[in-house]
Amino acid sequence: MSVVFSGLRMFGALALVGGSLVGGLGCTGEFGEIQARPKVLRPTTVELSEVSAPEPTVQAPDTYRLKEMTKTAVVKPLVSYPERDFDLSEVRWTVPKTMAVADLASQWGLPTKMLRKLNPALRGRKRVREGDDLRVYAADLAAPTRSLGAPNRGKLEGGVPLPEGDSWRLRQRRVRVYGNKVMVESLMQAFEAYGAAFTGAPEVRLGDLSNRTGGRLSPHKSHRTGRDVDIGYVLLPGSRGERYWQRADEQSFDVEKNWFLVKALIETGNVQQIFMSVRLQKLIMPLAERELSPEQMARYFRRANPDPRSPSVIKHWKGHLDHMHVRFRCEEGNARCVSRSR
Repeated sequence: MSVVFSGLRMFGALALVGGSLVGGLGCTGEFGEIQARPKVLRPTTVELSEVSAPEPTVQAPDTYRLKEMTKTAVVKPLVSYPERDFDLSEVRWTVPKTMAVADLASQWGLPTKMLRKLNPALRGRKRVREGDDLRVYAADLAAPTRSLGAPNRGKLEGGVPLPEGDSWRLRQRRVRVYGNKVMVESLMQAFEAYGAAFTGAPEVRLGDLSNRTGGRLSPHKSHRTGRDVDIGYVLLPGSRGERYWQRADEQSFDVEKNWFLVKALIETGNVQQIFMSVRLQKLIMPLAERELSPEQMARYFRRANPDPRSPSVIKHWKGHLDHMHVRFRCEEGNARCVSRSR
């Protein structure tokens, strides 16, 4: 910064009054901080010519660099999900074998009249043929899906059936495949990510969700509001029998695939709780520690959380060696949904 004084006049003369002439003001640096004032220039008895003051220097804080401030940090996601929207305005089903219309309706927990209303082509027909493509659910905008009450003392309005998919397997009888949209969409998202990550992997086996209208579902204490689901563990090749549910142990439990499945469910952001045997938790925790920070480990696992007041997603519950129990959060804005059991 330089200040030039030459031939200063005011109406022909300039009187220098006692005091000092300040040769500059504090500058605002690159980060908006006020810098130290430059050297003060005092008047002299000689003609003032160009006087140079050193430019104030600005030093960025040690933890920052100006170029770095313009960059956006890129954090690799724990799970890559397929980029697509799930259309649950209707759910369709391919009939596996010829049967009576009434039997098909019963298999989905639907009144026969409702099944015919969903499929006008069935009017007057008593039987459906193998390979028929039927609609088993249509969204009703006037009666949206809602979870009402607590998981163990509630019901479900307008339940959505979990559709069929390439990476998961439903039981043949579909009476208990209903849930709220948060759960159904999150399950499809996680299962498709699993299928994309492990080509040709065993299908994820699904147990009970809820009835179409919720309520008591024997033998469960919960599963009443469309927010709970039982998911079988992925077992190693050669260890899966014909039984739908099978106990897992250190020899049969597929650590890599089960860890991915748990992670894919949690990272949807919609899982409230996972009940899983501590014996099987111990098998996936070493893999989890390679990917998660200590804070994330505490958020995932109760066993890794030193603060008993801080919630964790995965906790031990007896009776979960052959499946995990996953509970999803309430829908956004649903004041009639109670988060926890009473």
